[in-house]
Amino acid sequence: MFRPELLCDLKLETLVMDYQIVIKDSEERCNQSVPSSREFFTFYAMKSAYLLVSLLEAEDFNLHESGLLSRNLGDGYVDEVQMPRLSDVVKLSSSTIEAFESGDQVSLLRLLQEIGVFDLCPRADEQLERMGRFSKRVGGIARLALLVELVRFASELLEHDALRGFLQEAWEWMPSGWELYNLYIAEGILLLDSEDWRGAVSCLEKSTDACLTDGSTSLSCGLRAPNFRLADGLLKAGYRASVLKHLAECQDIWRLRWMPMRDWIRAIESGETPDFLNSSVVAGMNLPSCRMFLQWMHTQTLVADYAAQAPRMAKSRQEVMDERKMLTEDGRRFLSKRIKESLARESERIDQEES
Repeated sequence: MFRPELLCDLKLETLVMDYQIVIKDSEERCNQSVPSSREFFTFYAMKSAYLLVSLLEAEDFNLHESGLLSRNLGDGYVDEVQMPRLSDVVKLSSSTIEAFESGDQVSLLRLLQEIGVFDLCPRADEQLERMGRFSKRVGGIARLALLVELVRFASELLEHDALRGFLQEAWEWMPSGWELYNLYIAEGILLLDSEDWRGAVSCLEKSTDACLTDGSTSLSCGLRAPNFRLADGLLKAGYRASVLKHLAECQDIWRLRWMPMRDWIRAIESGETPDFLNSSVVAGMNLPSCRMFLQWMHTQTLVADYAAQAPRMAKSRQEVMDERKMLTEDGRRFLSKRIKESLARESERIDQEES
């Protein structure tokens, strides 16, 4: 079941370009020597294709009548997932956008078929199940990353039976940090559905605690898209104080200046009810291309951490923020050094050409 808020205010042009980036990164980063790397990237391409198909359905395109989405999900169909060639996607992306803007549905559907969208998402209403089955090809701790994606997808669709199944498997990996944050949010959403308000509030509190165990974990969580679905449900149920406390803690994690937490806090304190689920900033951070890149880098860290099995010492909130500040400053110095070196090389090259 598609839910319109999944798209927020995202336009087809944005989703087509996101799809192109996903395919590009997949071709460039897929390494046959790394187990399950092809499957990992294909998983995100399936989600990107799903958003495109969902947008067309939201715009009342008759996809089923066209016959392009008429295939059923069979036991072996997941084996037929094929990634398109980047050259085809790049070549046809502009034409796809133009066809949509001009209202040429016939050309638009043909172009989307040619760039592989309907191969990656043959039926939007079965995509969650299909992605769940496909994810089983990814083994080891990297599977936890995809389980977290499935947990978020199922909670967005309010597919609670599927959500419980993904959660059960994800908990078996003894998650921490970013993964633990997402699982607590999802558990809280299930508790909201059963009107266990106290349990839902507890999950909300635990979610930010999971991201504030140390500086590196806080920084890692702060690079990824926050999930405000549980906060949204609790705010609508009247738990304004709990949501305000949660947003204040979120400000310590997501410290990007364009994040809307400060505006939301002021709105709630004024008696208003902000719309958490229609933030264009959060929607942009949730695009599959952004999530795929960050999760691919994160899985490499997960593999190392899981192999080490080293317990982390509990730290105070001030220690966490001090460590995060130090890591951020180290990162800025590193980037500044790399930029200066790059500029120096470019200047040297120009001098050589002019001489």
